[in-house]
Order: sequence, then structure tokens, then C-alpha cells
Amino acid sequence: VGVLRSDPERGLTEIGVPMGVVAALIPSTNPTSTVMYKSLISIKAGNAIVISPHPGAKNCITATGINKTFNVAGLAMSNLIIENPELHKTYTAANPGFGSASPFGISAVISAYTECDDWVDEMNVYYDKILTYVVDRFHKDLPKVKVAVPEGTYVLWFDFSEMGLSDEELNKRIAAEGKFPVRE
Repeated sequence: VGVLRSDPERGLTEIGVPMGVVAALIPSTNPTSTVMYKSLISIKAGNAIVISPHPGAKNCITATGINKTFNVAGLAMSNLIIENPELHKTYTAANPGFGSASPFGISAVISAYTECDDWVDEMNVYYDKILTYVVDRFHKDLPKVKVAVPEGTYVLWFDFSEMGLSDEELNKRIAAEGKFPVRE
């Protein structure tokens, strides 16, 4: 199906190959992001996924949206999954607009999930190129900085600990030399 991740430092590349149906058991400690992560890697590898939440997750609200994946940021549209009937009732009472999606929003969600596979595939190729570029630049220009290659997210984590700088020195260098704003 495609490259899931690459680790040039170790000379490893993980290739996604469809295996069929993935059974995903979701812990109560981190139900939302675990669902998102397992879903993304399963679908990216061409597999179907069946998700079974831990009974302790019954009081969680899972939110999904198409805004970032399908580049429709102005479309105030998301999906909420509230399995607990009491929690659903409480949420609905506290949020009067809950459940009142516009016809345009509903059409956009249906279209995104049924007709936009090519666009998402192209976006993933583009994202993978950017990711590879950033990781390669760090390996070349700042070899002491370890880059955690993301799986199922757009967030990169950088470990600067081997540079031997204090937090204050590191923040100043990132802001001054890297031209990145730093907030503490």
C-alpha cells in the first residue's frame, strides 16, 4: 500500500501491506487518540478496522472531523460519538445546537468520506515528502537532535537533549537562529 515510515538512520523502511480486518482494543486511559491512531494506520495500510472500546471508556466522548484531512477548515462540522445515554442527554441539554448539522455540512462529510480518496492519497504523498525533507535536514544539519517520526499525526517531536544546552539557551537559539517563536 505504501511507506508507513522511514528511519534513514537505521536504514529501515516500513511498508504497509493489507492484511484484512484489524481488531482494535481501545484502552480506557486514552480512548480518543488511540482510536484515531489505530484507524489511520489501519486504513493507510489498506485494512478494515473493527474497534472495541474498553468498558471504562463508556463515559468518553469521541470527536472526529474532516476539517484538516480534507482541507475544509471553514466548515464547522464534526462527528461526536457518545455511547453513554446519560452523557448524551447531558451533552445535548448543555449544547442546544448539537445534532443540527447543515445540509451542506452533511453533504461535505459524505463526499469527503466517499469521493476524496485520491485527494487524501495525494496529500499523504505531499506530507511524506515534507516529513522526509525535515527529517533529512535535521540529520544533516543537526545530527545531535533526534526527530521522532510521527505515526498517524502531523506533529513532529524533537529531542535536543544531546546538544547540552540549558532550556534558556535552547529557546534563545531556536528563536534567534531558527526563526521559530518559542513559548514556555
